[in-house]
Amino acid sequence: MTFYQDLELLQQFSLIGRPRKQIIVVHRLIQAVLKDQLAEAELNAYSNEVVTLSDEALPKNWDTQQLRELCRRFQNQVVEPVCQVGELQSPRTDKSFLRVGPFLLGDGKLTDAELLQRRSRHILVRALGEEHPDTLTSMDNLALTYLGQGKLHEAAELGKKAWEARKRTLGEEHPDTLTSSMSNLAKIYEGLGHSTAAALLLQQSVDASQKILREDHLLTSLAKHWLNVMQNDPANTEDAA
Repeated sequence: MTFYQDLELLQQFSLIGRPRKQIIVVHRLIQAVLKDQLAEAELNAYSNEVVTLSDEALPKNWDTQQLRELCRRFQNQVVEPVCQVGELQSPRTDKSFLRVGPFLLGDGKLTDAELLQRRSRHILVRALGEEHPDTLTSMDNLALTYLGQGKLHEAAELGKKAWEARKRTLGEEHPDTLTSSMSNLAKIYEGLGHSTAAALLLQQSVDASQKILREDHLLTSLAKHWLNVMQNDPANTEDAA
């Protein structure tokens, strides 16, 4: 009985909430006090558990309306905990950042996507280094968010930086160089009105993909599709890159 009496006392002072009988919501003040009292090893252990739970809660893709609604339901419960423990170097933390940002972008939440991706890029640079593949992916994602916001010059600067880094660290014919950075930069150039430069990049991507990945590879097909769409878009009439 003492345990439940203590819960009732805490609830009277609004230090906890009990929306349902099996659930206890702890006030942020209590969370902060408890966190400060944890040893470093305990804090890291709990942080790993938070990241694991957050990563498992968020769907790995959102290609159906049901999954998209589930992502929307969990996004606020996942984003803040992952950001709070983001300094903890963990593969799951990295993957959570790289998954949540594109979801927010695809769901039209451009401001939230930018804030998260800027924060995740900062954390990934500190944890993994400026040219780690996950860091470069975060740069590509942020560049696409800038594109969606109409911040074209920021998008181009960041996208080109990611592409140059991938060429330097992975090689010009690595699939990530061809599909992530090169294709993203082509989209950005198209947004800037530089359709010739965009088409040239995509053609290079197609040619290299056919050579490295085969004609029927999914990434080759996607590059060819994007190139075909761009070449047949009446808006792309500019000839100065």
